[in-house]
Amino acid sequence: MEKITIPSARFVLGEDALAVAADIDLGSRIRWKAQLSAAGFRVNTFAVGRGESITGEIDSTGSFRLLDGLLESKNRMSVTVDEWPEINAETDISWKDNRLQLSHTMMPPYDMDLKLDALIADLPTFELETHWQNIRWPFTSKPTWQSTSGSGTLSGQLDDYSVSLTTRLSGEYLPLSQIALNGTGSLQAFNLTQLILSPVDQGRLDSSL
Repeated sequence: MEKITIPSARFVLGEDALAVAADIDLGSRIRWKAQLSAAGFRVNTFAVGRGESITGEIDSTGSFRLLDGLLESKNRMSVTVDEWPEINAETDISWKDNRLQLSHTMMPPYDMDLKLDALIADLPTFELETHWQNIRWPFTSKPTWQSTSGSGTLSGQLDDYSVSLTTRLSGEYLPLSQIALNGTGSLQAFNLTQLILSPVDQGRLDSSL
């Protein structure tokens, strides 16, 4: 068998269903092209006690080489949850020579870029960088917090890493504030070296440790 084709399959969960279509080529390198779609699929998300209705598609293409484990995957998502703005995102993943690279992008109205580069060796090293605008949580219900802008980095090794975060954040119990955080850590402890909390048009907390 060299190829598996799923022209259309439906997974029924109660009154709801998900549709799946896929082409999978088998061989020394496995290649796939798949799509998961939903129309009015209802789940309980972060809005406790409320069934959210999800409509949209997730498309995935990629390949995996059996000989050396080389992996490449491109994934696209376009989802609408009830009356909330559409969520559009792209995620690219690659694995080669013990190096994992990941790139994730969300398009407006939710705007985010995230990149991860990690070398998995005897002493794994990693570098993660992210920037965002107009991010809220949860995405699909009344938000408990919102960030108009921000950026962050995480880099180093598991036993010797550094963290940096800057953001404008507001929440149910937090007025719009400028927050800056810096620190270093290991598997045993985290050392907060600086924390700045500056509510807009109010006072300022500045702690350098």
